[in-house]
Amino acid sequence: MKKIILIVLIGFVIYKQFFSLEEVVSSENKFKIELPFKPNIKTDVNNLPNIGRLKITSYEMRKDELFCSVSVTDYLDNNDPMGEIEDTIRPTKRHLTKGFGGKISSEDYIFSGAVKGYEINLLAKNNKLVKSRTFIYENHVYSLLCSFSKAQTTDVDTIMQSFSFI
Repeated sequence: MKKIILIVLIGFVIYKQFFSLEEVVSSENKFKIELPFKPNIKTDVNNLPNIGRLKITSYEMRKDELFCSVSVTDYLDNNDPMGEIEDTIRPTKRHLTKGFGGKISSEDYIFSGAVKGYEINLLAKNNKLVKSRTFIYENHVYSLLCSFSKAQTTDVDTIMQSFSFI
């Protein structure tokens, strides 16, 4: 029995060493999430004809077969929300299937606190899994995306569940 407890304890320590999460907090973009590594942060402002200026801030991390990102889009020329969550579903499906290939395995409405979102799971043509979540909060659109191997499913679920608004 002592050997089993020791093996479980060693396994837990090794797991924590290779998959410990770091909390990323963005007070400007009003969210927090736990990621395995500190993300690279990039901000671009695009001026789109007939739409206006969009500020897109991406928080991206990649290691081996795991890629995760949080992209926050802010409509700079208007303080109104950029539509409803339903307005994002079809374009997100189209971009996921075009970008990753494969087919959608599940989709449904989800919530982060009281904020309604939409989750899409995809089996990509390279046998990778893709999980996407989209939320509209105040005048920001939040897009969470992870591409991963089947062995990382639990880890990605933990990352996605850690996302919350502040």
